[in-house]
Amino acid sequence: MKGNGMMQSEENLPPRGEMQTDLRAALMARQELGVDMEDHVMDNFLARLEERVDAIVDTRLEQKRRAVPARPGKTPPPDESVILGTVAISIPLMVVAAIFSHTLGVALVMAGVVAVILLYFIDRWATN
Repeated sequence: MKGNGMMQSEENLPPRGEMQTDLRAALMARQELGVDMEDHVMDNFLARLEERVDAIVDTRLEQKRRAVPARPGKTPPPDESVILGTVAISIPLMVVAAIFSHTLGVALVMAGVVAVILLYFIDRWATN
C-alpha cells in the first residue's frame, strides 16, 4: 500500500480472477442497490483496484532498484580529447584574433576556451 510505506509482493495481491469477481459483485450490487448507492459502489471498487495497481508498481520499482548497480565511488578521469581539442582549435583562432583585433580578440578567444573547458567539467560533475 502506498500510505503505510510497506511493500507488498505480487504473491500477496489478489489474483486477477478475484478482481474479476469483485467487478462482477460491484456490478450486481449496483443493479440491486440502485442509483442511490452507485457512486459508493464504484468508489469502493476503484479503491481496491487502485490498491492493487499501487502494490504492483511498488513491487516493480523495488525490483528495478535492486537491479541497478550502485555507482562506483571514483569518477573516471576527464576525457583529454575535449581539453586538447579546445586548445588546438584556439591556437589558430588566437592568431587570427591577434591579427585583426589585437589584444581584445586574443582575450575573447581565451575566455571562450575557459568557458568551454568549464562547461565540460560542470557537465561531468552534474552527470556523475
